[in-house]
Amino acid sequence: MPGTAFTRHPAPAFYLLGGDLVRTGLYRDAWDQAFAVSTRVFRQRPALPCPGTHDDPDGLGAGGHLDLFGLPRNAPAGID
Repeated sequence: MPGTAFTRHPAPAFYLLGGDLVRTGLYRDAWDQAFAVSTRVFRQRPALPCPGTHDDPDGLGAGGHLDLFGLPRNAPAGID
């Protein structure tokens, strides 16, 4: 069935982002560019971002990724 995701599913409750939104999560300007091209989409619905390997480069942690999204902090004790 041809058509865009919005045509086929016009009212999703939220967007699930599968990670690797930028080439490397170390550079803020890469994130700024990603947000600049996706602002229209992100304003429509809540987004649930999942960190990918590019968002946690070289095992340095996904701190930059987590700092840029307003995520709930209600994980079970001992889980970041």
